[in-house]
Parts: sequence; C-alpha cells; structure tokens
Amino acid sequence: MRAMMYRGIKPTKIFSSPALRCIQTACSMAKLANLPVCVEPGLFEPFIWYRRDAQSKLPVMAASKLRELGYPIDLDYRPVVQHSYFEKHPESELEGRQRNDMILRTLSTSVEEGPVLIIGHAITIHTAHFISKPHVVDTNSDDDLTSVEDQWGTESAEPLNTCELGLRYPPGCVVTVARVSDGPPAQYQMINGLIPPLTYGREFSNRPVHPI
Repeated sequence: MRAMMYRGIKPTKIFSSPALRCIQTACSMAKLANLPVCVEPGLFEPFIWYRRDAQSKLPVMAASKLRELGYPIDLDYRPVVQHSYFEKHPESELEGRQRNDMILRTLSTSVEEGPVLIIGHAITIHTAHFISKPHVVDTNSDDDLTSVEDQWGTESAEPLNTCELGLRYPPGCVVTVARVSDGPPAQYQMINGLIPPLTYGREFSNRPVHPI
C-alpha cells in the first residue's frame, strides 16, 4: 500500500474475501490508507473446493467480532452475496467462477470515482485475467457477444487444476484491470506495471508465472 500511494494510487474503497488470510492482508493495507475494509463473501473461492458433504458450512466470521479484535471492518457495508448463500446453494466450480466474475464486475462499478482495491485468491486474479482478455466473436453469426453469459459460453467448463492455479498466481501476486467501456457487457483491459509487486529483486515479478 505504501508503494502504491507513493505512485499516487490510493483506493477509494477496499474489498476483501471473508477468508481470514485475506482480511488480515486487507486490514494491514487499509490502516496505511486510512480506510475500512468491506468484507464481501462473494469473493470466496468456489465452495465445492471446501464442501465434502451436504452438511459442511462456511465458518461465520462475524464483522463485529473482528472490529473488537482491532480489524478496521466496515460494519455498514451490505455484501452483494450474503453469507447464507453458501449454506443454501450447492454451487459447482464453474458457478463459483461465474460468481467471482459477477462480483468483480459489480464491485468495479460500485464506486463512481477512484480505484477499488480487491483482496482475494488465485481464482480472483484468474477471473480478472479472464474478463480482461479479448473474446472472439464469430463475425458470420447473427448473435453478438452482449452478455456475461455469452462471454462465459466461450470459456471451457473443464475443472481447474488448483495446484497449477496456485503456481500461476503465487501469494503477493498483483494485477490491475481497468474498465474501458460499459458494454453490455462491460469491457476490461489489463494494465501492466501500474502497481509494483509486493516483493522486489531480480527474481521477483507481479506477472503470472505462466502465460494465460
């Protein structure tokens, strides 16, 4: 956050996955930016990666308890996806990826001015790459690519290799995506080199390990 602010980049809002490791990262950055953290359950990884039977539940991380422990949580934030969603909806991996897509698009339009900072997982960055890469439209077809559903129709439904995903986007990986048009669907573009990596040296980079 300090390096970002030295570059004149200060987020107007900070969003975090409900995973404690993400909240801790977000709150450390938020203290430097003098901002609260909005905990968004919709940023969580596909729940099927955790759910092994119908009785499994996502542990509740009470925002008020986190505030008592000193975490600068925004208690007035109303999440896009409620925590109860994960108890009622046995989503597939693809549905979890589409949920992350929807959340990134929603949060990117939730603030009128200034950038938003989103602290999430490898799947968050993978999804940001997906929505920012060009999608080929069949010029011989009468159908235009006008919705997120159409865009996801071009993506393979094959399960992700989670080990490869972790190698491709290691801890501390940073990407910047800018909305370049409102669509429909909204179009995004990857901005290279805007935010410095969280580590430094000749062997470190904020670029993905493998090409997309």
